[in-house]
Amino acid sequence: MTAHATMPIVIDVDSMATATLSDASSPAGIWQMRGDGAIFSIVPRAGHAESFDLYIIESPDVSIAENTHFGSMTRTGNGRQYDAAIYADIKGSSSPAGRKKHSLIFDFSADGSLLTIQPYSKGKRINLLRWLPYLFRISISDVDSRPKHIDGAHRLTPTPISQHITL
Repeated sequence: MTAHATMPIVIDVDSMATATLSDASSPAGIWQMRGDGAIFSIVPRAGHAESFDLYIIESPDVSIAENTHFGSMTRTGNGRQYDAAIYADIKGSSSPAGRKKHSLIFDFSADGSLLTIQPYSKGKRINLLRWLPYLFRISISDVDSRPKHIDGAHRLTPTPISQHITL
């Protein structure tokens, strides 16, 4: 019998421990908004792959009950972005049918610890204000110099676990 030498296998233990102990690819967990400090949870929707429901846990508005469903989100073609629809008035009717919704893109960081929120609009709209300059010879324009991608949240749980193993 002859013995053959083989190259040793190198395993990065730090990256394996982090990958197995915290799943950054899933947005499920508890999140806290920057600014007002509202806390909400992202929960996988039963029977729908890559769809999640959003629930208020703690709000600065004391009239909003705990565990109030306020929206949902679904994964887009980009693996870290989700198309979200949140209710305009979560204190109103208990039935989600007929409620006005806001459309948002939730963009999660690569490590899954931060979320940025970008609103968007879709549909058709008629702008009667364009006729005003012809009627009164004045110019009206909207100015929005607020930077994009500044609204967001950070993950409270599950927190990424980093373990360093020394051999």
